[in-house]
Amino acid sequence: MNLYAVLIGLGASLGMWQVHLAAPSWHRRVYLNAALLVLLGALLGARLVTVVFYWGYYRDHFWEVFQLWQGGLSWVGALAGGALTTWLVSRRTHISWKLFADHLSPLILPLSVMAWLGCWQVGCAYGPLAGAWGLPGVPSLDDTGQVLERMPLQLLAAATLPLVFGWVESRRKAFRCPGMRAGAFGLALSLHLLLFTAFRADPAPRWFSLRPETWAAIAFSLLFAVVWALCRERGEPCQEEQPSGDMLG
Repeated sequence: MNLYAVLIGLGASLGMWQVHLAAPSWHRRVYLNAALLVLLGALLGARLVTVVFYWGYYRDHFWEVFQLWQGGLSWVGALAGGALTTWLVSRRTHISWKLFADHLSPLILPLSVMAWLGCWQVGCAYGPLAGAWGLPGVPSLDDTGQVLERMPLQLLAAATLPLVFGWVESRRKAFRCPGMRAGAFGLALSLHLLLFTAFRADPAPRWFSLRPETWAAIAFSLLFAVVWALCRERGEPCQEEQPSGDMLG
């Protein structure tokens, strides 16, 4: 079991605790069960995207596809898988997907912070060598196993995420319509990823001079901006509905 997997597990546990605290008492079990399913969907999505992207390797090492504890998880797949699972699970209850997304959005911050810290420990998503961009370096592991003085990209990302999400949460009173909170959190995360992905120095193919993760961050930023705008425009009343309980109760 590598440290990255341990940190991701810790992030998931903290996220579940946040969902428990934020959920209405009469729906708490529904949201906790849903959060477990969303975490599973995010895990499967993260692994699926990695396997597809590196199929040339996994084709010759097929059994490693199932060795999730070894790492190899894509945030692109995690975000897509989590969002899709949220929508699918919401259809099994009488709760709208917008309210569902709002109540499950506390999963995002602890998972994201722990993912960045995990990358620092195992040598992924690292920054350029010390001196680049005028920033000092810290000892950082890279994908070759070397520990070099590098821009503390993962630490900066992990440290700034709570500030970004704290600022968004401070505007919570403005989120008067279902889905606006989830859309704002998703947009904040996507823009944060877009910024920090631009400084990554780990090798990756380029599409029109941009990393695949950068293109994904742009796409998610546009998607969550549209979700936020549509939820705001429709102005649906924010009310808790009674869950059916056929799947989650």
